[in-house]
Amino acid sequence: MLLLLLASVPSLAEQTLISSISPIGSGITNETDADSHYTDWLDITEQAITGRVSSTTSSLDRYIAREEYDENAVDKSYLSLQFIQNFAKSGNHNFNVRIRSRIDMPSSKSKWGLFFDSEPDDFDSLEEKVRDSFSGSESLEDASDTATAGLVFDNQRSIWDNRLHVGARIKSPLDPYTKIRTSRVDYLGSAWTSRFGQQVYYYHSEGWGAKTDISFYRPMGAKYLFRFSNSGQFDDKENNWNLYQGLSLYQPINSDRLIEYRSGYVVDTRPNFKVSSYWVAADWYQHIYKQWLFLKVTPGLNFYRDNDFKASPTFRIELEAYFSPHSRKDVFNVAAPLRKGDLTRQQGLSREQAIPALPKND
Repeated sequence: MLLLLLASVPSLAEQTLISSISPIGSGITNETDADSHYTDWLDITEQAITGRVSSTTSSLDRYIAREEYDENAVDKSYLSLQFIQNFAKSGNHNFNVRIRSRIDMPSSKSKWGLFFDSEPDDFDSLEEKVRDSFSGSESLEDASDTATAGLVFDNQRSIWDNRLHVGARIKSPLDPYTKIRTSRVDYLGSAWTSRFGQQVYYYHSEGWGAKTDISFYRPMGAKYLFRFSNSGQFDDKENNWNLYQGLSLYQPINSDRLIEYRSGYVVDTRPNFKVSSYWVAADWYQHIYKQWLFLKVTPGLNFYRDNDFKASPTFRIELEAYFSPHSRKDVFNVAAPLRKGDLTRQQGLSREQAIPALPKND
């Protein structure tokens, strides 16, 4: 049913587009009418796709939970469409489309759901992950060999937040895949907060890998948030560790805009320890329309060892349409992460809301 949902998105968009296009002489005579026409089309499209996500979740949840079905349970299912354009001084421009989806079963005691990701980044280099530099395919057709789908199970033990993915890469033959992820948040005195995360993942065709993250957060004044990030990633196939350290400063402009200033560097450990690259960048996040259409613009300077550490300007534009029955209000609030269920340290903010970034669920 998840694949049917994804397959129906283009036809839904086309139907809403056709139904909303006014014929000649329909009354659109000025710029104000035209603006209203396009916003109406955006609303119709969002309602149609979100409605399909919600109805798919409700049908599956009702079937699985049966007498335990709770129609008031919070449904965090979503469908995310990301359109990414990268520009580089070298002329290496590329356009990527990424589709991600999760269908939750909110009434299920086992807290499981379905997931789909057209371009999973598990075996991307650590540098690509932390710099948000997609190395994925340039078309949906190319993405068909990397798309992954399956089941996801959530489990919380005390302050540990655990998640298990079991599925396969959608190709012939199927490529079995699994990933285990755990994380926790700790309070280090009254000012500092830490977040630890560990992932171990395996593809039949790629072997296994692991990634460890630990970040430290501290509020700076009434608005700013400082973040010190540390990561290590091991690739068994390459028998190599990548190490990363980075600094970020988050500056909220208002409830719809946010700037993240960041810098970092990556170290390769084979054949010996050496810095492979470092960079500086600024991310501009903005709500484009209501709570479901987002823009991210990132100018940056990269310095690669392969290029004798000469400055290489880059520019990235990311547009994301996020369809979900669960509202993403206050997504740009700046606060350190919270322990699961803890609403005392930061008033009313969930962990997902506390990490200021474009929606990145899985």
